[in-house]
Amino acid sequence: MKRIKFFSALAIIIMVLVSSCKCPFRPKEPIEKSQERTEIEITKSFGNPSIDSTLEFTIDTAALIDNVLFARVSYYGEKSDISFKLVWNGTLLKSYPPKAIVYLDPQIKEIKGKQLVSHKLYFDMSPMLPMDSYDEVVLLLKDYNGKL
Repeated sequence: MKRIKFFSALAIIIMVLVSSCKCPFRPKEPIEKSQERTEIEITKSFGNPSIDSTLEFTIDTAALIDNVLFARVSYYGEKSDISFKLVWNGTLLKSYPPKAIVYLDPQIKEIKGKQLVSHKLYFDMSPMLPMDSYDEVVLLLKDYNGKL
């Protein structure tokens, strides 16, 4: 009986210590970064734009509100010097309604650090939208599965 009480007390002490410690293996909150609003870049070139692929990033959320594209991307490297451009090659997919594919292009000066970064992006879409010839254009953000 004494042995059961001892191990029960020991288990409670270990649980309290583990839950209150700042252990290195406990996941940290992502670092928040934000980028000022920039305009979409229209390249007027054939084919997909060449994108720097040295940074692995994920597009977490994206929404188009009043000709402004809001996006949140995540990547690793809290000490990195990274900004993003939104690029469109000027072509529309032949569908009804027509579709335009836009690309996030990371501008990488330096990648350092191992902590998760959540980066907020804002892009002015007014150079591209609205299009005079079409009532509706579907905007597709490359590598984003959600709807805009």
